[in-house]
Amino acid sequence: MKITRKYIFWQEFKIAKHEYGLHFVEDEFKEVLKPGTYWFFNPKDKHRVEVSSQLTPWLYNNVKFEEILFSGKLKGLAEVIDLKDDQRGLVWIDGRFNVLLEPGYYAYWISPQNVKVEIVDAKTVRFQHESLQQIVQTPYGKTALFQQMVLPHHAGLLYYDGCTMTANSSRPSRRDCTLFGIKRSM
Repeated sequence: MKITRKYIFWQEFKIAKHEYGLHFVEDEFKEVLKPGTYWFFNPKDKHRVEVSSQLTPWLYNNVKFEEILFSGKLKGLAEVIDLKDDQRGLVWIDGRFNVLLEPGYYAYWISPQNVKVEIVDAKTVRFQHESLQQIVQTPYGKTALFQQMVLPHHAGLLYYDGCTMTANSSRPSRRDCTLFGIKRSM
């Protein structure tokens, strides 16, 4: 919370030129405050302003995050991402790989950075991308992706969810598991 001055029942909140303020009244999200100075009649401390910097593009608010996202008040200011269970997001900020997003809701400020989110299908076991080496070298890529080198003149065998996968297989079906002679409970 960013309170610059308080006069008996009035509070002043200043939002810098590179910030947005998330205005709450009695813990309910009301609006996004653009840069400027705001005064609120606040005798019972019902008004609260959380400052979010545009210099770090991700919008964070753990308690009321979904309420903020679905309020419609971020339109034109932030981009909202909804990744399903079978999707992942590759985030590039100013042309550099930043993070691999797991399923869930995310939001980032539209400016001043150039943020690009590439949504990829995670249904296939094998992840292929033109920037794979760059992605795998990041801390997020190392934890979210499994990488194993197969030496020349060797074969790699991958077991996924109890079933054997070939190099060009996608997620195995019940029939594939039977063909491999592996019994799975579905």
